[in-house]
Amino acid sequence: MSHKMRSRRKILGGMAASLGLFPFARSTRGQPRRQVTMRLDWLFQGPNAGFMVAQWPAFVKGCGLDGGKIRFTNVDPAGSPPALVSGQVSAIAGYAQGLVPSVEIRGNKKARILWYADCGVHAVSNGIIVHADLIREDPELIRAFVAASLRGFLYGRAHLDEMETMVKKFSEATVPAITRREAELSFNTWVTPGTAGKPLGWMSDQDWEETVAVLKQYGGVATPLEAAQLYTNEFVPTGSEFVPPQL
Repeated sequence: MSHKMRSRRKILGGMAASLGLFPFARSTRGQPRRQVTMRLDWLFQGPNAGFMVAQWPAFVKGCGLDGGKIRFTNVDPAGSPPALVSGQVSAIAGYAQGLVPSVEIRGNKKARILWYADCGVHAVSNGIIVHADLIREDPELIRAFVAASLRGFLYGRAHLDEMETMVKKFSEATVPAITRREAELSFNTWVTPGTAGKPLGWMSDQDWEETVAVLKQYGGVATPLEAAQLYTNEFVPTGSEFVPPQL
């Protein structure tokens, strides 16, 4: 995406990325997280998806790993959980809430998450992205949409049984237990140290600056880019009812 295109779109409400590595708990049970992470020299055999590649070198560096000792196996994204469950690979990389529930519930295997953030890699991820023209032409529409979306997220968190039923209604193939586990894992990414006590979706300068720094160093972003070009908190409601539970 060109610099011009980036500058014409902004994220209005964001959350931290939930990227992680997932070795089986049976390989790591009872060991400190730092020790387990260092053992990835010989445990880890992924990642397989493009969105992970840009941040992978930063994770290796932050954990103090020897990248030359890490063996990669390319697996289709849909085949990642089965590959882990069957022992084809020892660990996979991806969105925690998207992969771990399937491994644990469908595969009946306990997974342990090694968050990228544990090794100093922080990135803003999911958010509401809006074109600059719409921001200029109809800001009240955007303000109402953001507020309604956040109310929905917070209501779902407070009413997990009802959320399972609603998801099942609109997607018959979903498994309620997986839906719940996905939601529960996503809650871990709602609040960062820089957004503590703030409404859901509010973004901090530091979180975005660290995201841009990773993209510049490892993600191939060579054009001039400042964090302030990419996001705004202007449309995030400020009422206390929008502040999520603090984990």
